[in-house]
Amino acid sequence: AGEVVDATLDRWVDLIIFSAFVILYRDHFLLLLISLLALACNVMVSYTTVKAEVFRIDVPRGLMRRVERIVYIGVAILLTPLVDWALYGIGWSAVAHRHPLVIGVLLLIGVIGNWSAMSRLKVLYGKLKP
Repeated sequence: AGEVVDATLDRWVDLIIFSAFVILYRDHFLLLLISLLALACNVMVSYTTVKAEVFRIDVPRGLMRRVERIVYIGVAILLTPLVDWALYGIGWSAVAHRHPLVIGVLLLIGVIGNWSAMSRLKVLYGKLKP
């Protein structure tokens, strides 16, 4: 029971963190898409891994697992004021679209993470297909 609660809380935390970027960048179409791509990664990497476990099929663990995503975005958030100040002379409270480090990490997570989820799905589908 504790394992189920822990996994569920992990998903909610992921959704809260990456939904915050969707809200932050809602007025900037491209940045909104990048945020949604990163959010999709969070859902799909976990989903394909759990589906493989349900069918007891080994799939490659791949990249952008939860710990990696949280570390990357956490470091980006912590360093953003410094990077923004170095680039623009401003901090986090400035215009939302001027956070290149966060945007770059969201893009990295979104692209690599979704590629990883698709790779898992391909292996899973190949092993389930009659």
